[in-house]
Amino acid sequence: MRFVVFSPVVGMSSIGRITGMLTSHLVSRNHEVIVVRSEAEPFLNEPVAHEFGAPVVSWRASTQVWKAIARSDVCLYEIGNHYGLHIGGLDWMVQSPGIVCLHDFVLVDVFRHWMNNHWDSGRRVLERWYGPEIADRFIAEARGRGSMELAAANSPMTEWVASQALAVLTHGAWGLPRVLASCPGPVAVAPLISAARVGSSPDGAHVDAHRRLRIVILGTVNANKLHQDVIAAMGSSALLREGCELQIVGDAPSDVLASLSALASTHQVRMVATGHVSDEEWEHRLAGADVVCCLRRPAFEAASGSLIEALLYAKPVIVTDAAFYGSLPDDVVHKVPDYDVIDSLRQALEDLCSSADRRAALGARARSYAERTFTVKNHADILLELATRTLEVAPVLMLTRQMTRLLHDWGLSTVAEDPRLVGALELLSSEVRHANGRTPLGA
Repeated sequence: MRFVVFSPVVGMSSIGRITGMLTSHLVSRNHEVIVVRSEAEPFLNEPVAHEFGAPVVSWRASTQVWKAIARSDVCLYEIGNHYGLHIGGLDWMVQSPGIVCLHDFVLVDVFRHWMNNHWDSGRRVLERWYGPEIADRFIAEARGRGSMELAAANSPMTEWVASQALAVLTHGAWGLPRVLASCPGPVAVAPLISAARVGSSPDGAHVDAHRRLRIVILGTVNANKLHQDVIAAMGSSALLREGCELQIVGDAPSDVLASLSALASTHQVRMVATGHVSDEEWEHRLAGADVVCCLRRPAFEAASGSLIEALLYAKPVIVTDAAFYGSLPDDVVHKVPDYDVIDSLRQALEDLCSSADRRAALGARARSYAERTFTVKNHADILLELATRTLEVAPVLMLTRQMTRLLHDWGLSTVAEDPRLVGALELLSSEVRHANGRTPLGA
């Protein structure tokens, strides 16, 4: 099969790294791939940072992209919630629909930035999917008069992207209802590919019995990762205050780190913040962790790469019991409710930090599960089956799109305005449902 894959390629993009693993694997199985890098400037001027095993062209090189599409079977769009990394994919999926690999179920950042140049179209999209009241609220928040948290909860924009796709591939089942309600074609759930580079002794077995235990939070410091709750939970326990330290590994604004440091001092919690680290330092910090916290409220991702990496490193991981995190087997992670987090988190941390045996047992189960599940082969197998299904129904889907555009050109905003057309479109839809079914692959 011949793929054109739209993806960021810069070093900061974990999606780019994962896509590189996928495309290299597809090429090794004798599929043809051309990668179209999808970033905006200034990212577009940075060198290709990942190995794709295939030629890479810019999304702005229209002639080259059209030639690649003309000889391809399927376009694959890797889309996450970062407009600057995915602008090219968003632009081309309108011109040449294909499979969208949806890495996030909340796409508020992408839509907000797109809407800056498309206010009228953006309002119509919002009203179509969520109604006028929520559209007004979203626009007010997007213009800086409020927090986008309400938008993430009430208008995540999942439908906006999924409705433009012929098919959707994603990494978690928790956000599927919105996808199934908006994507006209087949839908599949494939495990996220882990990009972890696990060394020979990832579990850091040689632990100094006299040092403080390391509780680690990985990744960019965002409010939804509940750093403040972790500090409060540690501060409420003498065992955790005296025997542990909190390590925050990842990018963070200086004012945010200053605030967290002040909070840690108030709670008498020892805290170390690394800021941005190299891949090697990231691996070192993860290998040396005793407990990893992967908490999210609200949760945006279809799946979490840093969590999967921690599982592969045989680390005991504490997660909030929601979204992708809650879907993991109960014996693989330690779950806390996404309400009353502080007290539940304190109990979970005390349970793990008081017993090396419990930490080792949970970590061993975590690694075994991750090694079986989050593989490039598993992901590619489901993608290839989805691509085959998509090719079967694509002619009907494209005809439906053309008819919809024709109706719009005639001045009809909805099919219901002319009941004579309902039967024809229902016939087309039934053909798609018959070929497609509505049970997602891999779910």
